[in-house]
Amino acid sequence: MTTSAPMPPVRVRHWALSRRTANAGTALVLAVAVLGGFVAVAQLRGTARAHATLAGDSPEDLTRILASLNTGADGLRDEISNLKLQLLSLQTSTQRDASAQQAAADRLRSLEVLAGTVAVFGPGIEARVDDPRQTVTYDLMISAIEELRDAGAEALSIDGLRLGSASWLSSVAGQIVLDGSTLTRPYLVDAIGDPATLASGLSIPGGTVDSLRALAGVTVTIGRQARLDLPALTHPPTFNVARPVGSSP
Repeated sequence: MTTSAPMPPVRVRHWALSRRTANAGTALVLAVAVLGGFVAVAQLRGTARAHATLAGDSPEDLTRILASLNTGADGLRDEISNLKLQLLSLQTSTQRDASAQQAAADRLRSLEVLAGTVAVFGPGIEARVDDPRQTVTYDLMISAIEELRDAGAEALSIDGLRLGSASWLSSVAGQIVLDGSTLTRPYLVDAIGDPATLASGLSIPGGTVDSLRALAGVTVTIGRQARLDLPALTHPPTFNVARPVGSSP
C-alpha cells in the first residue's frame, strides 16, 4: 500500500485562509441583503401607513390637504421670486453706486489735471522757441498757449513750470514771468495730447508760430514726443472762502 505525501504546511494555511475569507464574504453579503430587505420593508410599511391614513380621510379632508399643500408651494414660489427681485435690486444698486463713484473719481482726476495740482505724463509735443534778441513778448506766449488748448492740450508747461487754471503771464523788466517765476530762453513749451493734432493746431497759417518766426532772430522748432512728464504746480492755488464739502471750517 502506498501513502501520499503530506500536504505542505504553506498550502494548508492558504486553503484555510481562503475558506475563512469566503465565509466572511458570504456573511457580509447576507448582512447587506438583510439590511436592504429591512429598509425596503420599512419603506413599504411607511408608504402603506401613509396610504392607509389618506384612504381613511374623507374627500373634503383630502381636498383641504391638497389645497394646503398648493398654498404652501405658492407661498414658497412667491418668497423665491421676492428674494430674486431683492437680489437683483441690490446688484443693480451696487453697480449703480460703483459706476457713480468711478464717474466721480474720473471727474475729480480730470479737474486735478486741468487745475495742475497733480503731475501727469503722456504723448504730446514740445515747442522750442529760440529768442536770442529777447523780442518775444508774453502776449505771444499767451496766444501760443490758447492755440494749444484749442487743439486739445490736456496739460501744459513752460520751461518745466506747470500751467494751471489760475496761472498768469506778465512781463517784468523785459522778462516773461509765469506765476511769479521768470522764464529763461530758449523757451520750452510742452503740451500733452494727441501729437498730430497739437502740431497742426500750433502751425496753422497766420497763427502764433508764424508771428513768432516773423520776429528778428526767433526760431520755432516743434517736435512730437512719445512721452512727456509734466510736474504739478509749484504753488497750487489756495482758497480763502470756498472749502470742499466735509472739510473743517
